[in-house]
Amino acid sequence: MCGVCVGMMFHRDSAGYRKLSWIFGPRTGNSRRPAGQENGGNVGRFSGSRGGKVSVLYVDDEPDLLSLGKHFLERSGNLAVKTEESGDAALARLGYGDIDVIVSDYQMIGIDGIGLLKEIRKKGDATPFIIFTGKGREEVVIEALNEGADFYLQKGGDPRSQFMELEHKICQAYRRQHAEREVLESRALLSTIFESIADGILVTGSGREIVAWNGKFLEMWRIPPECIEMRDLDPVLEIISPQVISPDPFVGYLKGIASDPELIRRDILETRDGRVFEWYSQPQRTGDRISGRIHSFREVPAAVAERPV
Repeated sequence: MCGVCVGMMFHRDSAGYRKLSWIFGPRTGNSRRPAGQENGGNVGRFSGSRGGKVSVLYVDDEPDLLSLGKHFLERSGNLAVKTEESGDAALARLGYGDIDVIVSDYQMIGIDGIGLLKEIRKKGDATPFIIFTGKGREEVVIEALNEGADFYLQKGGDPRSQFMELEHKICQAYRRQHAEREVLESRALLSTIFESIADGILVTGSGREIVAWNGKFLEMWRIPPECIEMRDLDPVLEIISPQVISPDPFVGYLKGIASDPELIRRDILETRDGRVFEWYSQPQRTGDRISGRIHSFREVPAAVAERPV
């Protein structure tokens, strides 16, 4: 028995634009996966967001298909499938917050698959969503993906093959969102740490661009946010220089960093209002490459400040 299993997804190209890609092409019902991928593709064994199986909500107004899908999808032991026969029932189920991935038919009585997707995204819910339907019109595919669907799979062909494909996409969507969430959480943690440091921190790139800073740096040098947000070092130095008693060595060093990127510098900066800052500058490395510099400024009592020899 022959069929077609079609997969599409959005991804971003190097310029940041959303692009539409076809993931799978024609497939015969007798096609086989490589050894080790018989149970849902190259998904392996992994846990869902609550430490157990990945929780899937499967929505379709055909009860027999729901039962068949639940049977096949749960065979590998990776997924726990909950089923609903309408979009309204699915929305009610989502209120419990225990779903990792949603799979929905397109054409259903009441709220159709894209209507369900719109309602979910309207609430700010980014749960991975897969349209799994017999409708293969291009305009339906494009609308689904434009509304935020993660994948679009077309029904047809050997049930075992198509549900293995569906399990593969479920696991892929879950893993992708889980990885994105971990990146966001890591960035939030680093940002919190960065802002909690008592030192003023300024990170510059390999040129004269400003890459990052913390609030303490702006506070120390009384730099307006709109100035630093230009990400240009020169306007920032124009604000700092008049505050320093002897600014020439400091400014000259920053402007001449490119000539000796390996240099590590420590110095004392005294300001006209009586404050004293210990300034430390070192290369920032990305692997074996110097990608910029990290400058730290710490206010110290004048009596204990030691100027490097």
